[in-house]
Amino acid sequence: MTRALVLFPAAIALAFGTGLLTHHPVSTSAATAFGVQDETSSVARIEPFTIDVRDDVLVDLRERLTRARLPDEPEGVGWQLGMNQAYLKQLVEYWRDEFDWRAQERRLNELEQFKTRIDGLDIHFVHRRSPEPDAFPLILTHGWPGTFAEFAKVIGPLTDPVAHGGRAEDAFHVVAPSIPGYGFSDRPPRLGYGRDRTGAIFAELMARLGYERYGAQGGDLGAGISRWLAANDGAAPPSRRASRCRRPARRFPASSGSRRGAGWRRATTWCASR
Repeated sequence: MTRALVLFPAAIALAFGTGLLTHHPVSTSAATAFGVQDETSSVARIEPFTIDVRDDVLVDLRERLTRARLPDEPEGVGWQLGMNQAYLKQLVEYWRDEFDWRAQERRLNELEQFKTRIDGLDIHFVHRRSPEPDAFPLILTHGWPGTFAEFAKVIGPLTDPVAHGGRAEDAFHVVAPSIPGYGFSDRPPRLGYGRDRTGAIFAELMARLGYERYGAQGGDLGAGISRWLAANDGAAPPSRRASRCRRPARRFPASSGSRRGAGWRRATTWCASR
């Protein structure tokens, strides 16, 4: 059933994690299994989004940093018991006195950002189309505890490689969504928005953007979401099935009590069967 192909171009190496090739559309059973269905046309529209955090939120943060009470630590303990207090004080002072959130807003707002409602949630995402007509669509999914901002430096080279010394054939149309509860996507009102349901939401997002065939890349939680997209995102002809698989890079103990070891064996068996 899997329709995944690991992507290995140099551009993907700029954003670490799992790279997979996915085909659309989402199968009806896969989407509806998680209650993720097409919204009505009035709700399914895509709206531009600009980051604009209120001044009172920033004032409150600065005041809380000023009131921060740090624990005592034994003399000369350094980092033996965890966070070093002297370093933590410097960090608090930096966030309170030096960090310029408005400058970060301006930097992030250079990215084309949008929101659309899927599964009852407003989903935030970056969507930059490449100037290259044959660019390949690519969804980049952050992990825990990250955000879409992780990809800010690679979106330019991925969408316009020629301007960064690359080749036109390496160009991508990039989508970088915020996982529900992260960044500027809505917080889910209930449990159940794990890898699978989020994968279904992102599959609907890609379909809504008109991408019928696309790559998926992610790290940490984003890697699991990317694998879900590759394994569940619609039917495809047999000729499009996976032809390559990246085996797990680390071999865990094979003891019967090792969950990681068991997972490694299952992944290795799966790759060998492809």
